[in-house]
Amino acid sequence: MKLYEVKSVIPRYEKPNGRRFANVPVHWFRWFDDDEPATEPPRPYAELIAGFDTDHPDEIDVSFIDELFTKEEAEQLADFLKTCPDCGGERKNWKITISEVDLPVKKGDCYPYQWMPCRPNHIDFLCPFIGPDYSLPFKAAGYFDVERGLEALEGGLLN
Repeated sequence: MKLYEVKSVIPRYEKPNGRRFANVPVHWFRWFDDDEPATEPPRPYAELIAGFDTDHPDEIDVSFIDELFTKEEAEQLADFLKTCPDCGGERKNWKITISEVDLPVKKGDCYPYQWMPCRPNHIDFLCPFIGPDYSLPFKAAGYFDVERGLEALEGGLLN
């Protein structure tokens, strides 16, 4: 099985508090709620995670694998992001990349984006699946951290 990650760069992004940033990298991932299966059918974790213990699966490793996209999903997401009204920033000139993930991943060497910490105005999520115009058959969200080597625009502070 091949799985993919999707990344985009937002040339100009403005947070709800009015702070503006340039070239914000966004890591997109499949979002799943605790009360729903992440993928149907479940992915073959023993093939995708080196050292996977079927009797005692590591929830972190499993969640990381579940957040990745199939090729079809990655392409659907990339097409959607080009016109998404709820994805933050200007979509004109977004750079979107789809990359195949080297599998199997090593047990314990990955961490799911959905489990990453959130810090308002610095580290956050874009959740277009909440919006009324969301049309994909799966939930996708984007994780970004404006503090990582980004320029603040027009006097915005990175503190």
